Amino acid sequence: MVFFRYSILDHLSEMAADKGNASAREGALMAYEQLFNSLGSKFEPYVVPISYFLLSRAGFNFGLAVLIGSYFAAFAPLLR
Repeated sequence: MVFFRYSILDHLSEMAADKGNASAREGALMAYEQLFNSLGSKFEPYVVPISYFLLSRAGFNFGLAVLIGSYFAAFAPLLR
């Protein structure tokens, strides 16, 4: 898939984590939004690994239990 060939999701994650560049973070969130809107259910497998990031950027404050839960939810399909 193109996401892996061009490392699009990796680049978006790097941009979103860049604390010194607000426009890079905003651009990454806009790119995620467009991926969700254009791909719909085809993008769902990629949502879980980035869900913690998206929620934290949206201003939700939660504890370690939610962080651990989202981590395990992201990798649960791989453990089957």
